[in-house]
Amino acid sequence: MTASQPTTPKFAENSLQYNYIWTTVKQTQNNADNNYIDVTNGYDVLRFINNFFETHALSSAQTFNRIEMLLHHLPLTVNNQKDITNWVRKNWTRNFTGTNRLRLF
Repeated sequence: MTASQPTTPKFAENSLQYNYIWTTVKQTQNNADNNYIDVTNGYDVLRFINNFFETHALSSAQTFNRIEMLLHHLPLTVNNQKDITNWVRKNWTRNFTGTNRLRLF
């Protein structure tokens, strides 16, 4: 990467709008190569969204919030990185206003 290329921002815990379970970073890092994403775990959510941002060259906080909101509407049967990524892409423009499908953490 050259100095002139923009870098993708890395979002942190304070960027998240919802409540999560926070296991130790060490436990999450040990599973970093695992495709399973626990959307109740803040570290997994941050890792997924930051990786999604890097892969798709995204940068806005609004987009970050949109992805996080989509993860809260994710069907319980969708829980690996590939399927979650595909689901987020497929449902990007879907309006969830008025639905009660939020996961309870």
